[in-house]
Amino acid sequence: MASGVDGRVRRGQLTREAILDAYVALMREGSLRPPAAAIAERAGIPLRTLWAHFKNTENLLVQAVDRWISDDDQHRGSVDPDLPLDERVARFCAERVRRMTNIGPAAAAAALADLDAPAVHAQRRAYLLGARDEAAEVFAAEIRAADDPEALTDALAVATSYSAWHFLVTDCERAPAAAARTMELSVRALLGA
Repeated sequence: MASGVDGRVRRGQLTREAILDAYVALMREGSLRPPAAAIAERAGIPLRTLWAHFKNTENLLVQAVDRWISDDDQHRGSVDPDLPLDERVARFCAERVRRMTNIGPAAAAAALADLDAPAVHAQRRAYLLGARDEAAEVFAAEIRAADDPEALTDALAVATSYSAWHFLVTDCERAPAAAARTMELSVRALLGA
């Protein structure tokens, strides 16, 4: 009897994974708000099964973005704060560009849902503050020496944010390599490098 329950639980987990896989794939393909029917079709399940596993679209988005961030965190490179400034800037910006490229569709979907979805807003805010903390850690020496450490930390967070990246790549139609150069130039200017 217990193995039957375990089998049902495992099938339920596999179905949830298939739904999240489908949702993430559709977002990666550019559909930031894919219709539930498209998600269910991609996952190979009936629409009612999608809603049995995820009660609403906010819950589905939160879990998809959580998965995306978790996957991205596993591939995150660290930058040694003791490296020379030029090398830290180059490595930090390269890592931010990698993350912006990887997590871009999830960030865009979260930004679209942010105003209407408190859980998405909290998730997005935590991610952005985490990115700010990374900049503060990598450039701690320069921040401590600044006239206004908090303003410098905020400026670094803005210059390396998804919002800035999106503005350059999407709104200004810059190639990712050009946006990466702009990011690095901004960080170097802020730090006097």
